[in-house]
Order: sequence, then C-alpha cells, then structure tokens
Amino acid sequence: MSKLITTISSKIDVPKIRVHDLRHSHATFLIRNKVNIRVVQSRMRHKDIQTTLNTYAHVWDTADKEVTDMINEMCPKRAQS
Repeated sequence: MSKLITTISSKIDVPKIRVHDLRHSHATFLIRNKVNIRVVQSRMRHKDIQTTLNTYAHVWDTADKEVTDMINEMCPKRAQS
C-alpha cells in the first residue's frame, strides 16, 4: 500500500502521506460525522474502546462548544426587557 501511495502521489504531484495518516484521517472523519465510537473502534481494530477514546480524544476538543451551540439553537430567544 505504501508503494502504491508513493507512486500515485508522485504522478499527481501531491505530497506523499503515510498509510497510518490515511487510517487516522479515516477515524477522524468518522468521529466528526457522528459515527458511533464502537463502530470506529471496530474499524480501527482496537481491542479496547479506551484505546480509541485516548487516541482520538483531540477530535472532541470542540464538542463542548458544539453542544452549547446546539442547545442555544433549540431554545427560543428571550425578549430583551
């Protein structure tokens, strides 16, 4: 797979990336698109869910703001007095 990526990268003039980078990007994409973490764990073949959570914890850095924004969108605005 690595050799194939190198060959394709050089032909289309894009930076070479490692297979591991593709794997990480795939997991991050799944998490950002709200795929169940157990599915991500299975696809990454992590034996323990904690491995998945620890490895991709940085993906949830914006989660608190996203939840706050979601709640604010659901709540009606109060009239200013």
